[in-house]
Amino acid sequence: MNWVERHFDFADEGAALLLVGLILLVLSITRMLHWSTLLTPLLAGLLLRARSQRPRVWPRHFGTAGGVLVVLLFLILGLSLNWAALASGMAMGLALAGVRALAKLAVPLALGKPSGLSWRQSAALGLALNPAAGVSFVLLLDLAQAVPQFPHALIAAAFAAIVVLELAGTLLARWALGRSGDIAAVRKKPQGSA
Repeated sequence: MNWVERHFDFADEGAALLLVGLILLVLSITRMLHWSTLLTPLLAGLLLRARSQRPRVWPRHFGTAGGVLVVLLFLILGLSLNWAALASGMAMGLALAGVRALAKLAVPLALGKPSGLSWRQSAALGLALNPAAGVSFVLLLDLAQAVPQFPHALIAAAFAAIVVLELAGTLLARWALGRSGDIAAVRKKPQGSA
């Protein structure tokens, strides 16, 4: 990683593709060694940050390569959707999503005032934290793969909760950020306008 940073400009798309290739290589090696494919990049990021005297400047986007990767991500997620698991775990998944949403709201409300946040900002923060759930599912799948007797009902419930959080949670976060004034609120078009 340090060699790539010294010899290439990360603003260039070729260097961005090389970076993605390095990440894929590390993940392939990690998979062969039966290590966590999620925790390894996190650990690598911690090590890179600890060894660096100054913050690294990463490209804001990956240009064409980024567009292709986003499309591939949606294709892979769409193909891996298991509707039977989603249906069987929906009731427990909704309960899990509700409990998680309440916990994510309770902590900012409890600690917001001492931190200097208004009640409105604390509530917006708590609601805006809801969508981030994909990492939990990847960790759960790693655990289920490592432990063969892991209950299938828990995987189905977690899958349903994550689907709810990623869809409804994103809309809830957008609404909360608009209400708090952190981003522009969605304006309704007047009737009769195109």
